[in-house]
Amino acid sequence: MDCSFPALKLVQGDSANNFTAPQQPPSPPHRDHPLPLNENSPMMTFYDIGSCPVPPSTSCLKLRNNIDSLLPKLVGFAGVLDMTAYHKPDFFEKKINQRRDLVKGRITVVSTEPPLEGKQKRPDQLIKQLMHKFVLENPEIPVLLISNDVRFASCLRELTASKYTVILAHDKNAEKELTGAVEKTIDWELLAKGEQGKPYQNYLIEEDEKYFQATGKRGPLYKAREQEKMAKEEIHKKKLIDMDKKYFDATGKQGTRYKEWEEKKRKREERESPNKKRKKGKKGKKHVEEEDEGFGGESND
Repeated sequence: MDCSFPALKLVQGDSANNFTAPQQPPSPPHRDHPLPLNENSPMMTFYDIGSCPVPPSTSCLKLRNNIDSLLPKLVGFAGVLDMTAYHKPDFFEKKINQRRDLVKGRITVVSTEPPLEGKQKRPDQLIKQLMHKFVLENPEIPVLLISNDVRFASCLRELTASKYTVILAHDKNAEKELTGAVEKTIDWELLAKGEQGKPYQNYLIEEDEKYFQATGKRGPLYKAREQEKMAKEEIHKKKLIDMDKKYFDATGKQGTRYKEWEEKKRKREERESPNKKRKKGKKGKKHVEEEDEGFGGESND
């Protein structure tokens, strides 16, 4: 089986446990039907961070929370059971803050062994072994693999053929050989930026468009999300107003929390809105012009 490799040793990360990969993991038993899965079951997550890095402008501190919030909406499972990022020894040499934030954000960080006699141990070898071992011991728990490495393709095909539930998250550069090895895939940028990110907004719009093409009716997803967002903003607004009132009662001075929040919200909407395009004026300054069509996006703060 392509998943079988010699045992690998690990350098322990900030919050990592020592893993012992099996030297020759047995082939998974073939199943004619998938095991019954609990929809409330969380997913075991293996993250190949070298091939699928954290998207730009995405907080490493919030990465796992973003995934937890979006997985139930995209695939129906209840977030992440455990998440480990695997990397080569030199991957974080110039990204110390990113490594620290991943660990603070409840993501275990594990390095493969440094090269011995010129032979480098690859993260995909270790992930294959540990993922294979995990599904054998926990066949009822779904697995999420985050990777762009095509070397996972044969292992994923075998696990899928054996009716284990494995979902692949990848970016737009992934090869078809990899994405075709599983039944369900997720766009990595969409998943990493979470429920509040622009990719999720675009995803809902696309799903509503598909619904409209199929039924002739307007899709409900984007509208429901906007209503939920407005309800949360209303709750937050009332909380700020109440805090300003308490501050006034205690000091006799006008509170500014609500006013500052409104101003930040207005600037964010102006900055992120696709209705605006910038032009250089006669003196080289940038001016903003409004177009008639379109609607605003949302920041992933």
